[in-house]
Amino acid sequence: MDYTVSTLRNDVVDYRRVLRLTTVSGQRLFLAFPDVPPADWLQFPDSTDTNVFLPAADFDATYRVLRDESPVFVTALNVIGLRAFSLDSGKEAPGQAATDPEALVQLMAQARAAAAAGDQRAKASGRGSGDGEASAPD
Repeated sequence: MDYTVSTLRNDVVDYRRVLRLTTVSGQRLFLAFPDVPPADWLQFPDSTDTNVFLPAADFDATYRVLRDESPVFVTALNVIGLRAFSLDSGKEAPGQAATDPEALVQLMAQARAAAAAGDQRAKASGRGSGDGEASAPD
């Protein structure tokens, strides 16, 4: 996974740190860290971009995963109004481990079913789909 880190201060936006990620499949994620994230904290403006607004206190832990772990897995989804974002270094995606809460397991099962339905529609229309698995830079 390629990523850039920015520290900024201006009179336009209410965040001071930004991470920009690009997965091996070409998905682009913009992670901003305002003191108080907006209610619409997870946005999908188009088919390749995802915007995530996390609390400023989450920056250090998020950056540490990117810097220190490989491979890194990204999950960002909105299924029937339930939003989830995960940056994970585990071998199993969120919702697949035996110790995950049952609600997360069910959410991820719904997400996989929705993704499979979308893949079927994409194949029928001649479009492909990508995954969110990536490796951190060496």
